[in-house]
Amino acid sequence: MIKQFSQDPKIWINYADFLLSSKQNREAARSLLQRAMQALPHGQHKDLISKFANLEFRSGDPERGRTLFENLLAAFKKKSDLYNMFLDMEIKYGSEEDDGKEGVRALFKRALAEKASTRQAKALFKKWLEFEKSKGDEKSVETVTRKAREYVETKRGSE
Repeated sequence: MIKQFSQDPKIWINYADFLLSSKQNREAARSLLQRAMQALPHGQHKDLISKFANLEFRSGDPERGRTLFENLLAAFKKKSDLYNMFLDMEIKYGSEEDDGKEGVRALFKRALAEKASTRQAKALFKKWLEFEKSKGDEKSVETVTRKAREYVETKRGSE
């Protein structure tokens, strides 16, 4: 299948999903990313790597998924969609334990520290507030609300 449809990223992703979900072929799934990047044009690499990172969070090793997302963020600094995907995966799969919650909070702070547009910052604050309401406490909800107010005040002051 891969030989015949090597230019279709969906084939690579579905095959990696199969290998990761079978749990016996995790190493084969990880080497598959390198093969896929060689076969596909450079313009499709960002989406391919992000989908492989999502698969790692879901079926494989969440730490490897984090590493893939961190490398993507280093390469594509201005892509807020990567932060959104990374945050979604961390919230869903990485925030079960206490230090996982702190990791998600640190990621929100990093995403907001980037030069985000007002619309992107609003969406990030909204997502952060929802996260704190579901998995945090009253103090953390107040902290997010205060940070959002501070952000709005600095935006008004700079205009």
